[in-house]
Amino acid sequence: MTRTTLLSLGCLLSLSLVACGDDDSGGTDTGAPDTNVMDTNPALDTAPGDTNVPDTNPADTGSMGCEGDGCDVVGLAGGSSHTCAIRGNGEVLCWGQNFFGQLGDGLMRHPGTNCTDGEVEQIDCFATPVVAQDLEATAISANAGPSTCALTSDGVSCWGLSNVPPVGSDQRTRVRTPEVLDGFSGATVLARNSINTCALVGTDVLCRGESENGQLGTGERELRRDPAAVTGLTAPTSVAISSGGSFACATDDGSVKCWGSDRSGELGDGDAAHGTPCGDALTEIDCSDVPVEVVGLDGTEQIHLGSNFACALTTAGTVMCWGSNNAAQLGMDPSAVGQLNVPTDIGLSGIVDLAVGRNHVCTIDTAGAVACHGGNEEGQLGDGMEVGSHGMCTLDTTIDCSSTPVSVTLPAPAIEITAGFEHTCVLLDNADVYCWGLSEDKQLGTDVRERQPSPVLVEFN
Repeated sequence: MTRTTLLSLGCLLSLSLVACGDDDSGGTDTGAPDTNVMDTNPALDTAPGDTNVPDTNPADTGSMGCEGDGCDVVGLAGGSSHTCAIRGNGEVLCWGQNFFGQLGDGLMRHPGTNCTDGEVEQIDCFATPVVAQDLEATAISANAGPSTCALTSDGVSCWGLSNVPPVGSDQRTRVRTPEVLDGFSGATVLARNSINTCALVGTDVLCRGESENGQLGTGERELRRDPAAVTGLTAPTSVAISSGGSFACATDDGSVKCWGSDRSGELGDGDAAHGTPCGDALTEIDCSDVPVEVVGLDGTEQIHLGSNFACALTTAGTVMCWGSNNAAQLGMDPSAVGQLNVPTDIGLSGIVDLAVGRNHVCTIDTAGAVACHGGNEEGQLGDGMEVGSHGMCTLDTTIDCSSTPVSVTLPAPAIEITAGFEHTCVLLDNADVYCWGLSEDKQLGTDVRERQPSPVLVEFN
């Protein structure tokens, strides 16, 4: 996440064509990619749409040995199963899973051992950072989803799994190289998840995609292929989208406003009924399809959304969180506090950067020290401890978790942090990048596809 512009890196993005819901609904992302998607780059395949066919258009398989000014990494964005970085020269590099083309280099098969889904389907993945084609970006966002977007002079460019099907189709598409999204020209702030894209354009927050839970904030609950302005905002300065695809928030004229699902109190206004519920009779949930003001948040510097919780970094350097606490992500014992529908101070101070994953939270303080709390089933807290060392929470299953922040040991002070689905990465003040947590799809920049509870150095050519 680039601190000044990318404000929502979260968790639990489904890799299917169906939007994933809140963890509390009982749904779980199995990580199994959906093959019912179209490939928008058939020239790269010997059989269009067949992901098991080698690529006939060999391209860059590394970071091309950048030389000169601008080669240092200056920003990060964590996806559900991949990670991206941006250099000072605007070059974007990505590594990890590439099933949907989320690495952006045009290849559908990279050299070496690929990743498998239950030893049935081969999934392309690559540990070495590769360069997204023909892109000069100013900021990036992956939002823990199977796609990446960048701010450029043309507006917003994205690659990976599209978040809306093309007109006349019910299939979302694989986009293997960056493509400009219509309607976002002049965007200055960007947020992306698996089913929505939002950006700040002038004095409006524009959103497109699914809106089953009212998460477009337009007063409608239907899919929009073209971006529309969120209603009820007066002077927005940032926007953040839940990686679970169910709610969104923006900083607006000194306050924070949220819209979409309120299943776990995510809207933060203390209200439990916001009008006509979302869902059907069996899955009915409280929601709001227009923004409501979060109570008790003055002077918010950053806002970050998980699958069903949110955290804000205040100008005073404290962190306020609300929503679900099923993995201790609010900094409290889940057996005592299951959820909160208003923000609470989680007891941190001197914080300068913040990242939120599916069910974990990480921070950087004024000294550059990193600490994390919440779920730790894949080592995403980064303190090197094994499963069961911190305590146990019950999510969909019983998992390792910590309500108290644990320290991450790094060789230099950290200046930026990002969180993916179940992994975390930091940028150090010497321009090195370290990652830890889930490594199933090589999203940590290593070929070792096992849980990594301690930081791993990402090697850039």
